[in-house]
Amino acid sequence: MEEKIHDPETERFLLLLRREVQRAAERLIKVRPHDALKYAIRQAEFMGENERKEEQVYWEKISIEIEKQQKL
Repeated sequence: MEEKIHDPETERFLLLLRREVQRAAERLIKVRPHDALKYAIRQAEFMGENERKEEQVYWEKISIEIEKQQKL
């Protein structure tokens, strides 16, 4: 896979987004330790069904991050 090169401002923005998703996943795991992943997946599905694409992507990213954190 080819690595994309971004300008420094875009790189900083992407880093902030990644950190926000990581923190959101951490908080969700703390609040809902037994069903955090299911909750995030349901949220993504709900957003998709209601034409809220930006929120859907956000919850999909959180779902992926929860999976990563729970594997550790």
